[in-house]
Amino acid sequence: MFKMIVCTVIFMAAFAAIVNAGETASAKTAKSETIIEKKDLVKDARQLFRNGEDRAAFDTATKAVEEKPGNWIAHYYVARSADRLGMSEKAVDAYEKCLRLKPGYYYTLNNLGYLYLKSGKYEKARKLLEEAVESSIAEAYSWRNLAETYRFLGEKEKYAEALEKAGMSMEIIEVKKTSEGKKEVALTGADGS
Repeated sequence: MFKMIVCTVIFMAAFAAIVNAGETASAKTAKSETIIEKKDLVKDARQLFRNGEDRAAFDTATKAVEEKPGNWIAHYYVARSADRLGMSEKAVDAYEKCLRLKPGYYYTLNNLGYLYLKSGKYEKARKLLEEAVESSIAEAYSWRNLAETYRFLGEKEKYAEALEKAGMSMEIIEVKKTSEGKKEVALTGADGS
């Protein structure tokens, strides 16, 4: 009789473990399906953006942000599509959220810096673009954006250096030698004339 009770207890414990494992597996499956759905929204937003379907990309990325506010990539695609749609304030807001969630992300630094440059917020632009060009993947257009920022700030030598690093033509600046033989960089064009 004692053996029968022990066997019954062992059987019941094993059965309970199997049932719990099945419930846990079901819960894990449901949880991973939910995560996949949210990843698909971001993937869909990215694809819509790449296809030039900016309104649909914006709406899809916005839905992804609503479902998971901590998803920095969703904020990034809200910003990118909002910028294309001419919604600069919304783009700036989304890029700023993206930077809080993913500090130092090169493309956000560059794109938000450029929006600040376009809106005349040159000091904010400088801060972000200087950080972007220090990145290991700094690209020519960040250097160009930084050069433009320096131009508007009247920082002639930094402007010339950034243009050079961008690989751009120096035709829009004029370099003169002073009577002491020092180089003097003069801006030409709309703001430098």
